[in-house]
Amino acid sequence: MSKTEHTDTYNKVTVKYTTEEQKEILMAWMNFHGVDSIVESEVLDAYTQSCPNELIQDLINSTGLPEDQFSLEVVEQKNWNAEWEANFKPVVVGDVYIRAPFHEAKPGMTDLIIAPKMAFGTGHHETTYMMIREMAKLSFQDSTVLDYGCGTGILSVYAAMLGATKVDGNDIQKEAIENCWEQVELNLLDKTKFDFVEGLIEVFKNNLYDFILANINRHILIQKAMELKAMLKPEGRLLMSGILIKDRKLILKTYEDSGFQLASDHEKGEWCYFEFTHSGLS
Repeated sequence: MSKTEHTDTYNKVTVKYTTEEQKEILMAWMNFHGVDSIVESEVLDAYTQSCPNELIQDLINSTGLPEDQFSLEVVEQKNWNAEWEANFKPVVVGDVYIRAPFHEAKPGMTDLIIAPKMAFGTGHHETTYMMIREMAKLSFQDSTVLDYGCGTGILSVYAAMLGATKVDGNDIQKEAIENCWEQVELNLLDKTKFDFVEGLIEVFKNNLYDFILANINRHILIQKAMELKAMLKPEGRLLMSGILIKDRKLILKTYEDSGFQLASDHEKGEWCYFEFTHSGLS
Protein backbone atom coordinates (compact mmCIF):
# COMPACT_ATOMS: atom_id res chain seq x y z
CA MET A 1 0.00 0.00 0.00
CA SER A 2 1.34 3.45 -0.84
CA LYS A 3 1.75 6.22 1.67
CA THR A 4 -1.56 7.73 2.73
CA GLU A 5 -2.26 10.81 0.64
CA HIS A 6 -4.67 12.52 3.02
CA THR A 7 -3.70 13.70 6.49
CA ASP A 8 -7.12 12.73 7.87
CA THR A 9 -6.55 9.01 7.27
CA TYR A 10 -4.27 6.43 8.91
CA ASN A 11 -2.96 3.01 8.06
CA LYS A 12 -4.01 0.64 10.84
CA VAL A 13 -1.79 -2.42 11.23
CA THR A 14 -3.34 -5.03 13.52
CA VAL A 15 -1.16 -7.82 14.92
CA LYS A 16 -2.24 -10.89 16.86
CA TYR A 17 0.35 -11.99 19.44
CA THR A 18 0.48 -14.99 21.77
CA THR A 19 3.10 -14.11 24.44
CA GLU A 20 4.23 -11.03 26.39
CA GLU A 21 7.67 -11.37 24.84
CA GLN A 22 6.17 -11.17 21.35
CA LYS A 23 4.20 -8.09 22.39
CA GLU A 24 7.34 -6.43 23.80
CA ILE A 25 9.25 -7.03 20.56
CA LEU A 26 6.33 -5.87 18.42
CA MET A 27 5.94 -2.62 20.37
CA ALA A 28 9.68 -1.94 20.24
CA TRP A 29 9.68 -2.27 16.45
CA MET A 30 6.52 -0.19 16.12
CA ASN A 31 8.14 2.61 18.10
CA PHE A 32 11.34 2.25 16.07
CA HIS A 33 9.32 2.88 12.92
CA GLY A 34 7.74 5.96 14.52
CA VAL A 35 4.11 4.89 14.39
CA ASP A 36 1.68 7.57 15.51
CA SER A 37 -0.12 5.49 18.11
CA ILE A 38 -0.29 1.99 19.57
CA VAL A 39 -3.51 0.69 21.10
CA GLU A 40 -3.14 -2.38 23.33
CA SER A 41 -5.91 -4.95 23.83
CA GLU A 42 -6.01 -8.64 22.92
CA VAL A 43 -4.19 -7.49 19.79
CA LEU A 44 -1.88 -4.57 18.98
CA ASP A 45 -3.17 -1.84 16.68
CA ALA A 46 -0.49 0.46 15.23
CA TYR A 47 -1.60 3.65 13.49
CA THR A 48 0.71 5.30 10.98
CA GLN A 49 0.47 7.75 8.10
CA SER A 50 3.59 6.24 6.52
CA CYS A 51 3.82 3.23 4.23
CA PRO A 52 3.16 0.18 6.46
CA ASN A 53 4.82 -2.44 4.23
CA GLU A 54 8.31 -2.11 5.73
CA LEU A 55 6.82 -2.10 9.24
CA ILE A 56 4.88 -5.32 8.63
CA GLN A 57 7.87 -7.07 7.08
CA ASP A 58 10.14 -6.11 9.99
CA LEU A 59 7.54 -7.30 12.48
CA ILE A 60 7.29 -10.65 10.70
CA ASN A 61 11.10 -11.01 10.57
CA SER A 62 11.65 -10.04 14.22
CA THR A 63 8.93 -12.23 15.74
CA GLY A 64 8.53 -15.11 13.30
CA LEU A 65 4.78 -14.59 13.38
CA PRO A 66 2.98 -15.81 10.25
CA GLU A 67 1.54 -13.31 7.78
CA ASP A 68 -2.03 -14.30 8.59
CA GLN A 69 -1.65 -12.74 12.07
CA PHE A 70 -1.30 -9.29 10.45
CA SER A 71 -4.04 -7.22 8.89
CA LEU A 72 -4.08 -3.76 7.32
CA GLU A 73 -6.81 -1.22 6.77
CA VAL A 74 -7.16 2.52 6.19
CA VAL A 75 -9.18 4.37 8.84
CA GLU A 76 -10.34 7.94 9.29
CA GLN A 77 -8.56 9.99 11.94
CA LYS A 78 -11.84 10.66 13.76
CA ASN A 79 -12.40 6.91 14.05
CA TRP A 80 -8.87 6.45 15.41
CA ASN A 81 -9.47 9.11 18.09
CA ALA A 82 -12.77 7.51 19.05
CA GLU A 83 -11.12 4.10 19.33
CA TRP A 84 -8.32 5.50 21.47
CA GLU A 85 -10.83 7.05 23.88
CA ALA A 86 -12.91 3.88 23.97
CA ASN A 87 -9.86 1.76 24.83
CA PHE A 88 -8.33 4.09 27.42
CA LYS A 89 -9.88 3.22 30.78
CA PRO A 90 -8.84 4.80 34.10
CA VAL A 91 -6.34 2.82 36.18
CA VAL A 92 -6.23 2.68 39.97
CA VAL A 93 -2.83 2.06 41.58
CA GLY A 94 -3.20 2.34 45.35
CA ASP A 95 -4.53 5.86 45.91
CA VAL A 96 -3.46 7.04 42.45
CA TYR A 97 -6.19 7.50 39.85
CA ILE A 98 -4.65 7.52 36.36
CA ARG A 99 -7.07 8.95 33.84
CA ALA A 100 -7.30 10.62 30.45
CA PRO A 101 -8.39 14.28 30.19
CA PHE A 102 -11.88 13.23 29.10
CA HIS A 103 -12.49 11.26 32.34
CA GLU A 104 -13.75 12.84 35.55
CA ALA A 105 -11.47 13.01 38.58
CA LYS A 106 -12.16 10.62 41.46
CA PRO A 107 -12.66 12.41 44.81
CA GLY A 108 -10.19 11.48 47.53
CA MET A 109 -7.59 10.05 45.16
CA THR A 110 -4.36 11.41 43.70
CA ASP A 111 -5.32 12.61 40.24
CA LEU A 112 -2.79 11.76 37.51
CA ILE A 113 -3.86 12.84 34.02
CA ILE A 114 -2.26 11.18 30.99
CA ALA A 115 -2.90 11.77 27.28
CA PRO A 116 -0.53 9.09 25.95
CA LYS A 117 -0.68 9.71 22.18
CA MET A 118 1.97 7.40 20.64
CA ALA A 119 4.22 6.98 23.67
CA PHE A 120 4.38 4.04 26.06
CA GLY A 121 3.26 4.38 29.67
CA THR A 122 -0.33 4.72 30.86
CA GLY A 123 -0.43 2.53 33.97
CA HIS A 124 -2.30 -0.22 32.16
CA HIS A 125 0.81 -2.29 31.53
CA GLU A 126 2.12 -4.36 34.45
CA THR A 127 5.53 -2.68 34.36
CA THR A 128 4.19 0.88 34.65
CA TYR A 129 1.71 -0.27 37.29
CA MET A 130 4.52 -1.71 39.45
CA MET A 131 6.69 1.38 39.02
CA ILE A 132 3.88 3.68 40.20
CA ARG A 133 2.98 1.37 43.09
CA GLU A 134 6.56 1.10 44.36
CA MET A 135 7.34 4.80 43.88
CA ALA A 136 4.48 5.59 46.27
CA LYS A 137 6.34 3.73 49.04
CA LEU A 138 9.46 5.91 48.81
CA SER A 139 10.25 9.51 49.79
CA PHE A 140 10.82 11.71 46.74
CA GLN A 141 10.65 14.93 48.72
CA ASP A 142 13.28 17.45 47.48
CA SER A 143 14.89 14.77 45.30
CA THR A 144 16.46 14.80 41.85
CA VAL A 145 15.13 12.24 39.37
CA LEU A 146 16.11 10.84 35.97
CA ASP A 147 13.32 9.18 33.98
CA TYR A 148 15.35 7.07 31.56
CA GLY A 149 13.25 6.40 28.45
CA CYS A 150 10.49 8.68 29.69
CA GLY A 151 7.80 7.66 27.16
CA THR A 152 4.59 9.50 28.09
CA GLY A 153 6.25 11.11 31.11
CA ILE A 154 3.90 9.39 33.54
CA LEU A 155 6.73 8.49 35.95
CA SER A 156 8.24 11.98 35.71
CA VAL A 157 4.89 13.58 36.51
CA TYR A 158 4.28 11.26 39.46
CA ALA A 159 7.79 11.85 40.83
CA ALA A 160 7.07 15.60 40.86
CA MET A 161 3.74 14.97 42.57
CA LEU A 162 5.63 13.04 45.25
CA GLY A 163 7.86 16.04 45.91
CA ALA A 164 10.81 15.79 43.49
CA THR A 165 12.26 19.25 42.79
CA LYS A 166 14.16 18.39 39.59
CA VAL A 167 13.05 15.79 37.04
CA ASP A 168 15.01 15.04 33.87
CA GLY A 169 13.77 12.71 31.16
CA ASN A 170 15.12 11.43 27.87
CA ASP A 171 13.61 9.48 25.01
CA ILE A 172 14.70 8.75 21.45
CA GLN A 173 11.28 9.69 20.05
CA LYS A 174 10.56 13.38 19.43
CA GLU A 175 6.84 12.70 19.85
CA ALA A 176 7.45 11.24 23.30
CA ILE A 177 9.23 14.41 24.44
CA GLU A 178 6.36 16.54 23.17
CA ASN A 179 3.94 14.25 24.97
CA CYS A 180 5.86 14.60 28.26
CA TRP A 181 5.50 18.38 28.20
CA GLU A 182 1.79 17.94 27.52
CA GLN A 183 1.41 15.81 30.66
CA VAL A 184 3.16 18.49 32.74
CA GLU A 185 0.62 21.05 31.51
CA LEU A 186 -2.36 18.74 31.98
CA ASN A 187 -1.36 18.12 35.61
CA LEU A 188 -0.75 21.85 36.29
CA LEU A 189 2.86 21.28 37.36
CA ASP A 190 5.73 23.78 37.43
CA LYS A 191 7.53 23.46 34.09
CA THR A 192 10.80 24.75 35.56
CA LYS A 193 11.16 21.50 37.51
CA PHE A 194 11.43 19.45 34.30
CA ASP A 195 13.88 18.97 31.47
CA PHE A 196 12.83 16.55 28.73
CA VAL A 197 15.40 15.94 25.99
CA GLU A 198 15.32 13.90 22.81
CA GLY A 199 18.36 11.61 22.79
CA LEU A 200 20.22 8.86 24.62
CA ILE A 201 21.10 8.79 28.31
CA GLU A 202 24.40 10.54 27.54
CA VAL A 203 22.55 13.87 27.35
CA PHE A 204 22.50 13.82 31.18
CA LYS A 205 25.78 11.97 31.81
CA ASN A 206 27.27 14.76 33.96
CA ASN A 207 24.33 14.79 36.40
CA LEU A 208 23.87 12.88 39.64
CA TYR A 209 20.44 11.73 40.81
CA ASP A 210 18.70 10.57 43.98
CA PHE A 211 16.45 8.34 41.86
CA ILE A 212 16.76 6.83 38.41
CA LEU A 213 13.56 5.38 36.93
CA ALA A 214 14.09 2.92 34.09
CA ASN A 215 11.04 1.21 32.63
CA ILE A 216 12.59 0.02 29.36
CA ASN A 217 13.67 -3.19 27.69
CA ARG A 218 16.29 -5.52 29.14
CA HIS A 219 18.76 -5.12 26.26
CA ILE A 220 19.23 -1.44 27.09
CA LEU A 221 19.32 -2.11 30.83
CA ILE A 222 22.12 -4.65 30.38
CA GLN A 223 24.15 -2.30 28.19
CA LYS A 224 23.82 0.73 30.46
CA ALA A 225 24.36 -0.74 33.95
CA MET A 226 27.69 1.01 34.60
CA GLU A 227 26.47 4.32 33.17
CA LEU A 228 23.42 4.22 35.41
CA LYS A 229 25.62 3.55 38.43
CA ALA A 230 27.84 6.52 37.56
CA MET A 231 24.77 8.80 37.44
CA LEU A 232 23.28 7.60 40.75
CA LYS A 233 24.22 9.29 44.00
CA PRO A 234 25.90 6.98 46.57
CA GLU A 235 22.70 6.93 48.61
CA GLY A 236 20.45 6.89 45.53
CA ARG A 237 18.04 4.27 44.27
CA LEU A 238 17.49 2.74 40.84
CA LEU A 239 13.91 1.61 40.14
CA MET A 240 13.64 -0.69 37.16
CA SER A 241 11.06 -2.63 35.19
CA GLY A 242 10.40 -3.72 31.60
CA ILE A 243 11.97 -7.12 32.34
CA LEU A 244 10.34 -10.46 31.70
CA ILE A 245 10.52 -13.02 34.53
CA LYS A 246 12.60 -15.31 32.33
CA ASP A 247 15.31 -12.59 32.23
CA ARG A 248 15.35 -12.08 35.99
CA LYS A 249 18.60 -13.94 36.70
CA LEU A 250 20.41 -12.20 33.84
CA ILE A 251 19.46 -8.73 35.10
CA LEU A 252 20.32 -9.55 38.71
CA LYS A 253 23.76 -10.89 37.76
CA THR A 254 24.49 -7.91 35.51
CA TYR A 255 23.62 -5.35 38.17
CA GLU A 256 25.21 -7.16 41.09
CA ASP A 257 28.40 -7.50 39.03
CA SER A 258 28.17 -3.76 38.31
CA GLY A 259 28.15 -2.84 42.00
CA PHE A 260 24.45 -2.72 42.79
CA GLN A 261 22.59 -4.43 45.62
CA LEU A 262 19.00 -5.60 45.34
CA ALA A 263 16.77 -3.74 47.82
CA SER A 264 13.40 -5.17 46.72
CA ASP A 265 11.75 -6.94 43.83
CA HIS A 266 8.23 -7.83 42.70
CA GLU A 267 6.43 -9.63 39.90
CA LYS A 268 3.15 -8.99 38.13
CA GLY A 269 1.98 -11.14 35.25
CA GLU A 270 5.08 -12.07 33.26
CA TRP A 271 7.05 -8.99 34.35
CA CYS A 272 9.59 -8.06 37.05
CA TYR A 273 10.33 -4.93 39.06
CA PHE A 274 13.65 -4.28 40.83
CA GLU A 275 14.87 -1.63 43.24
CA PHE A 276 18.64 -1.37 43.46
CA THR A 277 21.05 0.61 45.64
CA HIS A 278 24.81 0.92 45.50
CA SER A 279 26.45 -2.10 47.16
CA GLY A 280 26.61 -1.70 50.90
CA LEU A 281 23.42 0.38 51.17
CA SER A 282 20.00 -0.95 52.15
